[in-house]
Amino acid sequence: MTLATGRLTSPFTSSWFLLAVALAGCATTGRSGHKVGKPKVDRCATQPENVRKACHQSAEETLQYARRLAVDDQICIDGVHRIEEPRGGCVIRAFVSSTASNGVKLEIREAPSGSKYEVMSEWWFAEEAIADVQLRVFGYLLAGESPDAIP
Repeated sequence: MTLATGRLTSPFTSSWFLLAVALAGCATTGRSGHKVGKPKVDRCATQPENVRKACHQSAEETLQYARRLAVDDQICIDGVHRIEEPRGGCVIRAFVSSTASNGVKLEIREAPSGSKYEVMSEWWFAEEAIADVQLRVFGYLLAGESPDAIP
């Protein structure tokens, strides 16, 4: 209520409110990031029966590794080199910029031209997606997948 008119004024018409909304919009726009969700296909289930148990064990160990990632950790997600070895021959190198429940936000620092990963782009990876990248490195390939193909 204003003193001069005795009328109620809505805070939604206030210029301060409009400024706050505009600033909030600026803070949430920009590089929103891409998402890599949980794989649609269980990589281990597609393996020959004699290696499924080892694949599931590797998946669980890699999932635990993904859950321990912290901001500023550096990983390799090219699917050819181990994720915990981001130097040397790693083609797609990323830094962890944020973590959340069942997810890790990566900022791509190195990527080949033509890759879907652009340098300085941000990607939210489900923990299972990080484990899936590592399983590929270990040789647990899907039908038709090349061991040397960079995503």
